[in-house]
Amino acid sequence: MTAAGLAVLTLARGSDDVFPVGLRVAIVGLLALVAALVLAQAWLVAASLLLLGGVYAVHLAVDDAPLDLAVVLVAAGVLVTAELAYWSLEERDDIRGE
Repeated sequence: MTAAGLAVLTLARGSDDVFPVGLRVAIVGLLALVAALVLAQAWLVAASLLLLGGVYAVHLAVDDAPLDLAVVLVAAGVLVTAELAYWSLEERDDIRGE
């Protein structure tokens, strides 16, 4: 949910030049995150975060947008997404009770 909100925030702020490519990259990033959770592959979490953060970086570069409050929201979104994704991967370990 947080990753989808991160993608929507980035795409909503982008111009018409960034939207078509950003939408595709955001979809690939979200699919990579889902694949990471289904397949229990931690490296896919990092790849998905790189793609989602990259969409915002492209928005800043192409639109020549100044840094504002959205940077804090994107950083918080990436951090929360990473924490929740790695936490859910960590909780998959089978631990036997005593």
